[in-house]
Amino acid sequence: MGLPSPLNGLPVFRLLVPFCLGIAVQHYINLPLAIILPACGLSFVLVIVLRITGVSRRFGKDFLDGLSLVAFMFFFSLSLTGKKTQTSSFMDIPHGEGHFVVRVTAPPGERERTSRVIVEPVLYVSNEKVLSVRGRALAWFERDSLTGLLRTGDRIVLPNRFSPVRNYGNPFEFDYSGFMQNQGIFGETYVPSGAWFFTSAGKKGGARIYAGRVRERLLLVLREYVTGDNEYAVAGALILGHRQELDRRLRDSYAASGAMHVLAVSGLHVGIIYMVVQWLLGFMKKTSLLRIARPLIILAVIWSYALVTGLSPSVTRAATMFSFVAFAVYLGRKSGIMNTLACSALFQLLMNPLELFLAGFQLSYMAVTGIVLCQPAVYSLARFKNRVADRLWALTAVSLSAQVAIFPLIIYHFNHFPNLFLVTNLFAVPLAIVILYSGLAMIAVSFFPYLAYAFAIILNMSLMLLNFMTSAVSSFPFSQTRDIAAGIPGVILLYALLVMLYCFFSSRKWVFILAAMSLAAGMLSLRAAGKINQSKQQMLVVYNDSRNSLYGFISGRDKILVTGDNSWQTAGEMPAAAAPVLGKLGIKTCRVIGPDDFFGMPAGITTGYIRADGNFVSFSGLRLFFARDSHMPALGPAQTVPVDILVITSDYRGNMSDLLVLFEPSVVVIDSSNGYYRRRNIADQCLNHGLSFHDVTDSGAFKIQKRDI
Repeated sequence: MGLPSPLNGLPVFRLLVPFCLGIAVQHYINLPLAIILPACGLSFVLVIVLRITGVSRRFGKDFLDGLSLVAFMFFFSLSLTGKKTQTSSFMDIPHGEGHFVVRVTAPPGERERTSRVIVEPVLYVSNEKVLSVRGRALAWFERDSLTGLLRTGDRIVLPNRFSPVRNYGNPFEFDYSGFMQNQGIFGETYVPSGAWFFTSAGKKGGARIYAGRVRERLLLVLREYVTGDNEYAVAGALILGHRQELDRRLRDSYAASGAMHVLAVSGLHVGIIYMVVQWLLGFMKKTSLLRIARPLIILAVIWSYALVTGLSPSVTRAATMFSFVAFAVYLGRKSGIMNTLACSALFQLLMNPLELFLAGFQLSYMAVTGIVLCQPAVYSLARFKNRVADRLWALTAVSLSAQVAIFPLIIYHFNHFPNLFLVTNLFAVPLAIVILYSGLAMIAVSFFPYLAYAFAIILNMSLMLLNFMTSAVSSFPFSQTRDIAAGIPGVILLYALLVMLYCFFSSRKWVFILAAMSLAAGMLSLRAAGKINQSKQQMLVVYNDSRNSLYGFISGRDKILVTGDNSWQTAGEMPAAAAPVLGKLGIKTCRVIGPDDFFGMPAGITTGYIRADGNFVSFSGLRLFFARDSHMPALGPAQTVPVDILVITSDYRGNMSDLLVLFEPSVVVIDSSNGYYRRRNIADQCLNHGLSFHDVTDSGAFKIQKRDI
């Protein structure tokens, strides 16, 4: 079976491309609206004039109509993105004075010591004024008896202590700040116990708030009938989109096995709802009135489910796409699924242009594109007379087509690839369908306990089996390829290679194979050059690791990581702050040790590139001293030692003046193990002595590479 031509009959796709390009340009360049808005207006006028007058057709220049429309879509997306990237109004109010009245918009996510709550500031109140504000923020509440009473829609009063969402500033870390801003969350705050109070029960708030309360009630039903914390966490995520209960180990297990997609309410779940409702309403085809009512009922059910699951970006995308499909079926249009997909994507980006940069958006649409374009051809490669074998092969063809399409994005966003995704999806997808069916049925009949318990038995068995199977697959040593990395140029080259291969199989023209071979050669050349550079790299990193000392010494493709948190050594895992470096810099061997082993050994640690002698460390031509109360040298005032970097840890309780008697540092680094007041004190002392300093907690990781030395 041949592959379809992907651009035939896709007018919406041709508008989507300049729209996406405009979003990307504005996101990275941030052009002023004073330039964008006039250009958008002029391009719109040009589109209208060309359409009304027919000038382009009269002079045989039909392409001008399309070109003007492309220009309008480009400038229109620039203006939309420019307005979206403006900070929410509550962040414009100076920090400290007054209070905010905020509305809880989602069920709290419980942590060991805190509760994570997404809130919407609605009022700012001070002694002088009351202002209406807008925006979304993340509030971390210290857990107490009151935090357990928080419900969706509640209005509470918080002190004005919001600060911008910030990254840790570690090398190659996940852009958490950008991720939150793309979701419209610009601020965050920590709220200690006793610093907040209720001001309203939140009886108002619209459909979203009402749906949030409904979801809370449904979660209580799941809690009553589902046994086991992990089973409840998976049921809440898979059925209702409540992912706050998923702990890190459970997420890692599903990610390693390639089953993470079943935990995000998305196209799989909405598609199941769509097919069931469509089958139940199959009788509504007899009269014109029923035919009109049928798609409206389908849309009502789909969007009600989307509301109850929290209107997450993934479920909104799926609901939007199936809405287009439902209307296409009603109108009798046999428009290609690719055009419907483009309509869905354009609609989503019109609502929120920044969604283009969410990994979920990219993965969702690329996966469906891969399935639509490649699955028929892959499925036709083999034929099975046995019905079960044929269904399994069909499922395998879908998984393979989707994974090929999203492979470059997976390694770009997550730096790993689940090698056993085909095996996992053979059981994960059928079990997810059973869990969704039985879970929704159990909720629907929860007023009849005996009947609900019958469905609960099926639900619990399916959940336990799904968790067991994903854990078993993820435990294999070869279940995933870790620490692989690809930058934006690498992703572009990979997709260009896939497009060339697709074009070859659809047209059988060997020129595309030659182009694919050229691209592959270019990728191999870039990889070889990268490996050569990696073999020569020298880097010192003092990480920002949340009240912990963490230092990385990198030479070539080897690394020594010194951490003050013994739990990482005991667990045999890599601290999260340092993990991204492994893949990005091609690190092959990494030794994680504690400070006592690193600084305290009589002979110190000596390798080809580092020598530790007490608190003195020599690395790549640098001389460092780590200020710790243990192993302080016995030097006098006449023996001042010049050092390139003086690192202050929480283990040192003295003053800067005492250290300056011993050392002449070029720069002072205050590591992240120090508390707030301690850091401020050291910074003030550095300023008083005219010393250059770097506070890791405030300014991000301190990094110095060989070219800086």
